[in-house]
Order: sequence, then structure tokens, then C-alpha cells
Amino acid sequence: MGLAAIATSGLLLVGCGPSVPSLPKLETNAVVLAFGDSLTHGTGASPEESYPAVLAKLIGRKVVGSGCPAKFPKPASGDFPTCSTRSSRDC
Repeated sequence: MGLAAIATSGLLLVGCGPSVPSLPKLETNAVVLAFGDSLTHGTGASPEESYPAVLAKLIGRKVVGSGCPAKFPKPASGDFPTCSTRSSRDC
């Protein structure tokens, strides 16, 4: 394979895939919301080993955990209700 073919192949590969948008850096006092399922909730882990706690240590910011260990269908509205918006028997 010639040098031109290798260079062209490299340029084509660089163009593959979606472009990644540039996001502004978080302010130093920003609070991060971690929402999700049982993994985000920390089911089976001690509070110090939960995902929000580990994430907070890694990024040096406060992380609010909003995971819910129960299974719920996605609402038709597209909203992501948290445990605080559900009844206590649901979470």
C-alpha cells in the first residue's frame, strides 16, 4: 500500500464517528446529580462505596445520588422521576 493510500485511509478514519460537542467546565462549587438504577443507588454497596460517593471523591465535587433500585417503565412524558417523586413503597 502506498504512502498516499495510507494517509487517505487515516484521514477517512478520523472523519468517522460523531463529533463531540465542547462543554464548558463546571464551576468549582457545582453540584452533580447522579440519577439511574440500582447501581447508581448503591444497592449492595456500603454508603462509602456507592457510585455517587466514589464519583464525588474522583471529581472533587458534591454528588447527589438519585438512583432507585426498583424497576419502573419509562414514563410516556419522557421525564425521569426520582425516588423522591415516587411513593416509598415503590423505592
